[in-house]
This record gives sequence, structure tokens and C-alpha cells, in this order.
Amino acid sequence: MSMFRSDRMGYYNLIMPREYAWEVLNELGNLDCLQFIDQNSHETAFNRPYSGYIKRCEDLEAKIQTIENAMKRFEIKIDRCDDPKIFLYDLKTFLLTRNKADRTYFDDLETFIEERGASLTEHLKNYESLIDNYDSLVEYKQVLLQTRPYIGDSEFR
Repeated sequence: MSMFRSDRMGYYNLIMPREYAWEVLNELGNLDCLQFIDQNSHETAFNRPYSGYIKRCEDLEAKIQTIENAMKRFEIKIDRCDDPKIFLYDLKTFLLTRNKADRTYFDDLETFIEERGASLTEHLKNYESLIDNYDSLVEYKQVLLQTRPYIGDSEFR
């Protein structure tokens, strides 16, 4: 969709029940030819109907970023889909095979990422602890090797 004035455009107001918002907006998003206008611009961000969902998305994005940073740190390859249409098709196919309502996917994904993030945090703490223990042992070994000439070889057997 281009933003030139010569393009044919229409202005529509869409009203729908909340139960169908997920499915309808997903279908509209697949069309790739829409522009949304904020009809609640007079309200503060915290008073808007979906501000809680937006906050959840931001929190989940931060957790995913933490996982990605850990993957980069340990040089683990991150596979990304460069084409949004392929991603949306694959997502739609996956959602059809889940045998659950599509709108529950975000809740399931949120739970999955929180569990993996907690597990990763625990593993990173253990890793750091092991690195610290290893460094201490290397230091102790160096101290013993440096003091060997003064103590004698008989003490090391």
C-alpha cells in the first residue's frame, strides 16, 4: 500500500464484539492494505482498552530480547523469517493444527517464554557460579605452583 493521494482509498468504521477481535484483526492484517486511525487519541495510554495487552507484549518482547542476548553471547544461531507473508502463513497453519482457539495462543506463548526465561536465568546463574569456581581453582593452582620451590616437591606428592 502506498501513501500517495492518487491511490483509491475508503474510510470505514469497524465495530465488532471483543470475542471476534483477534480473528477479524488477523484477517485484516493479512490484507496488507490498511491504515488504522486512533479514535482514542484523547485518552491517556493507561486508560485505553488494550493497554494491558500492549504492556504484556512489551514485557514479552523484553524477555525474548534477553533470550536472544544470551544466544548471541554463546554464539547460538538465531533463525529468523525475513518474509512476513511466509511467517503469517506458517503461523496460520500452526494455529489450525493446535485444536485451540487462536486467541489463546498468546497466553500459551507467554507461559512458554516465561518458563524458558526462568530456566535460562537459572542456567546462567549456575554457569557464572561454575566460571567463578573454575577461576578460583586456577588461582589456587597458580599459588601452589609459585610456592613449590619454597616448600619443596615432597609436599606435592
